[in-house]
Parts: sequence; C-alpha cells; structure tokens
Amino acid sequence: IDPCYGPDQRALWRAQIHPSDLERYARADDGYFIGSADQYEIEYRVRTRAGHWRWLLERGKVLSRDPKGTAERLVGICIEIDARKRTEAALRIAEDRYDLAIHAARLPVWEYDVCSDTVTGNAYWHRTVGYELTDDKALQRVETWLSDIHPDDVERHRRLFTSAATDHTGFYQSEFRIGLPNGRYKWLLDRGRVVERAPDGAPTRVVGISLD
Repeated sequence: IDPCYGPDQRALWRAQIHPSDLERYARADDGYFIGSADQYEIEYRVRTRAGHWRWLLERGKVLSRDPKGTAERLVGICIEIDARKRTEAALRIAEDRYDLAIHAARLPVWEYDVCSDTVTGNAYWHRTVGYELTDDKALQRVETWLSDIHPDDVERHRRLFTSAATDHTGFYQSEFRIGLPNGRYKWLLDRGRVVERAPDGAPTRVVGISLD
C-alpha cells in the first residue's frame, strides 16, 4: 500500500479507499481528528499498489491534541482482514440459500429455549400447529411448548432435553401429540439438534423441524 507521506497524508489515504467505504471512513476519521473521541476502530477497503482492494481493520488512539483540540499525534495498527471478510460473505450466501431452501420446501422450522420452555417458529411451523400467520407475525409469536403437548407425552418429551438424553452430535427425533387451537391433538414427528448447552451439558437451545 502507498504509505502516503507528507502534509496531505490524510487526503492521499482517503483517495485510496473504496468509494463505498469512503463516507463511513471519513466520519470516523473526522470524529477522532477534530472531534472528542480519542479511540476509534473501523473496517474498510483500501487499494493496493497492484490495484486490488484489500480489507483492513484499523484501530487507533489520539495521543495529543493542539490547543484547538485537533489531533496532533496518533498511534494505531492496520490489520489485514481479507480472509475473515471472505468467510463472512460466504456465510451470508449460505444463509440466503438456507432461507431459500426452507421456503421452497415449506419446512416448518422452530427454535426452542429449554430453560424458559418457549418456542418460536416460521410461518410454516405455526401452520403445522394450527395458526395461519404472516412471516412477520410468526417470528414475533412466542409459545410455551410443554403446556401444549398431550399430558401422556409431556414427561417423555421433557426427558429429551437432559444432559444424558442426547449424544455429542446433539441430534434427536421424537414423536408426540400437540394441542391445536380447536381443542384437538395432532401427532408430530420432531427432528432437532442441540445448538447450545449449559456447563453441565444439558441442552439449553434446540433447533429443528416438525412434520405432521
């Protein structure tokens, strides 16, 4: 990267920053240079001498200011984070494909908080348990789970979420009856995976699907 020495260093450096990042960088730069902030952190792309864009994480601190409050001396580091940014971009693509797959297959996906016995799910899951909701309303609606399960199935279902019930992979499968708004019960096949655990190994957060 061009080191940009001389009295016009700040302007020369900004000239090398990606156009999409320049305004955000300028706000942060002005914030500590002529503002009151003495520490800063910002991520942005800068053009290399070869003409490629490279992501940097810049962290710095103002060491001294003149009588008017303008920064005179600063110290900081620039860390190259290209690999991390590529990973983040790949994850976003994977998440987008995951969402597309769920909607294409109309999969009834849920997430269960074991400690509070609350479950949230997408619109397809709510439809499975008897509620017609939009995507936005479905994500806002929180239900208790064990209270809706048939009394004869509650204890067996509760035992699924103990430290001894799931192996290291966290996958499990269960069949049970759940109460519907009309007062009837429907059999569901749940396939899920534990994604968070307490220090003793007991599941605390589970995600999965419910099949009618």
